[in-house]
Amino acid sequence: MKVNTSERKRRRAEVLDQIVETIINEAPVPIGAYTISEHSARHSENIGQKLAPTQVYRSITRLVEAGRITHLVSCNAYAPARNDPAIHLLCAECNQHQPVADDQVAMMLRRMCARSGFTDREIHVELTGLCPDCCARQDA
Repeated sequence: MKVNTSERKRRRAEVLDQIVETIINEAPVPIGAYTISEHSARHSENIGQKLAPTQVYRSITRLVEAGRITHLVSCNAYAPARNDPAIHLLCAECNQHQPVADDQVAMMLRRMCARSGFTDREIHVELTGLCPDCCARQDA
């Protein structure tokens, strides 16, 4: 059975998306697209070479749209997605990322939107500061 070109492209896109998602899921901190490209060589046995930045960005777009990863705008990096509205706590020193679900904050933001006649699509809040480890190092 002959596989048509569009089917081959779809399968290749799925393989690339899996590689990019795996790299993001395994990263200890949020990771940028160029770093994903650099790390892809050791994850890309299926394609045999490092992914080009344009391939990474296309994959990232598909993964964000599918809700499988989150774009952290303030540090232009990507992290695994969560199913609940999250407040993203980002350490300015070590780049640690801690998503925190807070239903009360989500409700407050939705009420604020409703009062303004604005309909939210997604709640995404990022706070930059210092994690407990970096605070302890600064105090020492």
